[in-house]
Amino acid sequence: MRSFTDPGNLARYIRIYLGKSQQAVANETGMDIRDVAHIEQGRKNLRVWKFVRLAAYYHIALDDLLFDRFAPAISNLPAKPRRNPKPLKALHRYLRRCETLGQEGEKFVASLERKKLRGTPFAHGVNEAVADDLCAGYDIQSCDLDGSPIYIEVKTTNGDVSEPMHLSSGELEFAEYCYANDLRYELHRVYHLHNNRFPPARVIFSAEQVLALPREPSDYILRGC
Repeated sequence: MRSFTDPGNLARYIRIYLGKSQQAVANETGMDIRDVAHIEQGRKNLRVWKFVRLAAYYHIALDDLLFDRFAPAISNLPAKPRRNPKPLKALHRYLRRCETLGQEGEKFVASLERKKLRGTPFAHGVNEAVADDLCAGYDIQSCDLDGSPIYIEVKTTNGDVSEPMHLSSGELEFAEYCYANDLRYELHRVYHLHNNRFPPARVIFSAEQVLALPREPSDYILRGC
């Protein structure tokens, strides 16, 4: 008899395709969950009846399972059930709320910057339209009382100042660029915005302070060879 290749690939693929847990497959086939897991791990020293039962449960040929034949096995799989749109709608609502909160935080900072410059020759030196440029690396261009430019990134939360902030790679690179070229960069952390218990407030970080904050990666871009 030919040796098995890796029955785990196909078994795992079909189970996930059907949206079932290993425990659900075990319950519905009368198998032990460890057997289901062992097959998906590519174990080949199991009793043949276990493969027979799993193949019958998935409505595929035994040889297709044993020898990892994807093409014939998955050609007869049922159409995937339509996803429940409710979680997606909830996610969209959450993202819209975050976007709105971020925009209001930018307006809050811009108003404070205009108040700072009121009565000076630079009273109209605040440009918050920069936030519309996704490649800019910052949100607002303002200036100091002597007219020297300040590049401001705004991060907003309705929670406490201790809430973690998310900085994109482009935003981080711009902070590094400003620090390396002695440009005035500030990160304005707006917190308690739309918080019923506390008035909104902000903390200002310099480029040096931003680059010294602890950070951890939140996602990765993977590239093929």
